[in-house]
Amino acid sequence: MPHKIPKLGGKQYGRRWRAQRAATLRSAPLCALCLASNRITPAVIVDHKVPLSDGGTNAQDNLQPLCKLCHDAVKTPADRRTRALRPRVTVIALWLDSPCPASVLDLRPIRDQAGDAIGWREAHNLMLAAAEGVAAFLADGKREVAIAIDDAAAALHLRSKYNIAAAVEPAGAAPARGEGARRAFIDTLYSSDYAARHGRTQGEQPSRAGTD
Repeated sequence: MPHKIPKLGGKQYGRRWRAQRAATLRSAPLCALCLASNRITPAVIVDHKVPLSDGGTNAQDNLQPLCKLCHDAVKTPADRRTRALRPRVTVIALWLDSPCPASVLDLRPIRDQAGDAIGWREAHNLMLAAAEGVAAFLADGKREVAIAIDDAAAALHLRSKYNIAAAVEPAGAAPARGEGARRAFIDTLYSSDYAARHGRTQGEQPSRAGTD
């Protein structure tokens, strides 16, 4: 799922960071990229090899001293290219009743709320259509979002169609049977081997019963 993007100007850049930056420049006063090209240039910037906005930290092994030219003309454009190529939408196939992290857009309630009114198969298709709509809308954008459904075949389809990330959560215990129309529909959709079909490890869930 997408990481939590740190706020610039917050704790990452407070007094502790200023002390760490000064200590880093004292211990490594020359630009690392210039040194790699056999040039000697004083460093003035402590750069995050993996930017904070991409999940990096202030750990010392994630820091490098750079001159302003290398930072502005080499490292920053490289970070932008890497960010542009990274899938920004993740679809997660959760187990039927797995709790959904607060940072993930859970689309399963769409089906659950509409099931009795329009029929559970139509409601399931509505959930999948909503997932595809979100993926199509955001796949080429600048936002990072994770969406949750409980249909791994659809998750893997969306991954290939929209060049997004997909994850299948490990299966837990088999869903209980005989708990109303919702459970009956899931039993029918996935057949009695739902647990095996949902996969025991990430990425191993096969197609639903009847979908090849």
